[in-house]
Amino acid sequence: MVHSLVRKEGVPALAYQGCHKSMTWFCSLKIVHVGEELAVSLEHSMPSHGVDHKQVFILRYEGDNLVPGKNSLGAIGLSVPASLMSTMQRHGNPNFQTLSLTLKKPCSIWYPKESTSLHDDFPKLLTLARTKEVRIFFDTNWLADRNFQTLQCIVTGSRQLAKISRTAQFSSVYQELDWLPLKFIQDANHGTDTATENPASGVIPSIEAEAPPFQDVVHDNPPPYTQPSGKRPRHSSTSLTPDDYNPKRAREHSRSFLDMDGASPTPSLRAKSTVSSSATVSVDLFQDAVTSAVQQMLSSTLNKTLSEVLQKELPFAIRRELPHVLEKIIQKTIADSPSRCSSPIPPCTQILNEPTHHVSTPNSHFTLGKMIKGAVTTAVREALDEARDQSSELYTSASIELEEYSTELKGDLAATTEDHMVNCNENLDEMVAKAEQRLSDYLTDFEAHADELVIKTEDRLYSISKKSYCSPEGHIVPKPGQRAASLPILKDAKTVANRT
Repeated sequence: MVHSLVRKEGVPALAYQGCHKSMTWFCSLKIVHVGEELAVSLEHSMPSHGVDHKQVFILRYEGDNLVPGKNSLGAIGLSVPASLMSTMQRHGNPNFQTLSLTLKKPCSIWYPKESTSLHDDFPKLLTLARTKEVRIFFDTNWLADRNFQTLQCIVTGSRQLAKISRTAQFSSVYQELDWLPLKFIQDANHGTDTATENPASGVIPSIEAEAPPFQDVVHDNPPPYTQPSGKRPRHSSTSLTPDDYNPKRAREHSRSFLDMDGASPTPSLRAKSTVSSSATVSVDLFQDAVTSAVQQMLSSTLNKTLSEVLQKELPFAIRRELPHVLEKIIQKTIADSPSRCSSPIPPCTQILNEPTHHVSTPNSHFTLGKMIKGAVTTAVREALDEARDQSSELYTSASIELEEYSTELKGDLAATTEDHMVNCNENLDEMVAKAEQRLSDYLTDFEAHADELVIKTEDRLYSISKKSYCSPEGHIVPKPGQRAASLPILKDAKTVANRT
C-alpha cells in the first residue's frame, strides 16, 4: 500500500536549480513511497486564460530517475523573506532543510487534460523541469519523526529505487507533456534570451521592455533643425547590448525606423521593466519555434520514419491483410466468371468498342511493386518459418509435458499401490486378530460348557447308580458324603435303571 510521508494535500516548499538560489518556485510538495518505490511531486499553479481556476503543473520525480548515492536531505542556507517563511512553516520551532535530488534525465511534466493553452510563465517552469539537480526547501516539521527517518534512509541510500505506478484516476485527469517540442521551445527561448542578456549584471531584461512606449519624448519632439527629417542618417546601430548604447545613435536609429514605418513608433530609450522575460513571453513565440523546428526536421524525420515503418510494419500488415485480399479476389473471380463465359465479347467488337489505352508505368510504380513483392515474399517466408517454429516448439513442449505427466502418473500409481497394500495388510491383520479373539472366546465358552456338561453327567450317573445299588443283593452301599467309584454296571442294575 502506498504511504504518504507528508499530508496528502501537500506541504508548502520552494524549488530551485542547484546553482540558482535566486530563482525559486513556490510549490506544493508531495512524497509517497512503498518499499523501494518512491515518487516526489511538485505542484505549481498558474492562472489560465478563460478559466476561473488556476492551471496546475506537476513535476514528477520518479525513483528510477534518481542517481543512487547523490541525493541528500540536510540544512542548506537559503535567503527567504520572513513573511514567506511564516507561510511555509508548520508550528513551533521550524526546522527548514533542503532535499537535494540528482536526476538521470529531466523529470516528467503533467498538466490537466482540459487545458487548451499554456501560460506565459511556462518557459521558466521548463528551466526548472529540465534541470538534473533540483533543490526543495521545506519545513521538515511536516514530517513525523518516523517519516523523517524513513525519507532520510531512502534518499541517502545507495540502492537504485523504482518508480511508483500512476493510478487510473491520476491518468484520467492529467496528461504528460512531450519533451520533443518542449526542447525546441526551450532552445528558441534560450537563443532569444541570450541575445538580450546583460553579461555584466547577469539579468535577462524583459521582452516587453523592448516594446515602444506610446509617449516617447524623442518621438513627440520635432526633428532637430540641424538634421533634416527627410535625410537618411548615416549611423544606425542594430546592437541590443548595453555596452554599445549611445543616445545619439538611439535618436538616429529611431528616426530611421520611423522613416521606414511611420505607422508604428519605435523607442529611442530602453525602457526599464521589473517584469521577468519569461513572465511576458507570447505564445506565438512558442508556435514560431515549433514551426521552424518542424520545418527543419520534418523532411529527414519523415524519410527516416517512413523507411523504418515500411521495413518494420509492412510485413506484418501484408501478413495480416493478405488472406482477406486473396479471399476477396477469389470471390470476385468466381462471381465474374459465369457472366464472362455466358456472354463473351467478340474480338472485333472488343477492339472497336473498347480501344486499348497504353499507360506508361513510372519507375516509382515498378519500384513500389518490387518492394511489395519482396515484402510479400519475406512475409510469407517469415510466416511459414514462424509457423514451423511454433509447431516445433509446441511438439517439443507437448512431448516434454507428456513425458513429465507419464512420470508423474507412474509415481502416483506406485504410491497409490503401496498405500493400498499397506491398507490391505492392516485390514487383514485386524481381521485375523478379531477372528483369533472370537475363536479364543468361543473355545473358552466351549470348555466351560463342556465342563458343566461333564459335571452334570457325572452327577446324573451318580444319582442313577445310587438308586440302582441295593444291599440285599450284596452291593456295597457308599457312605454318605462318599463319591462312588467307577464300577461296571451290572445287568440287573441296568435293567432297573431302564425301568426307572
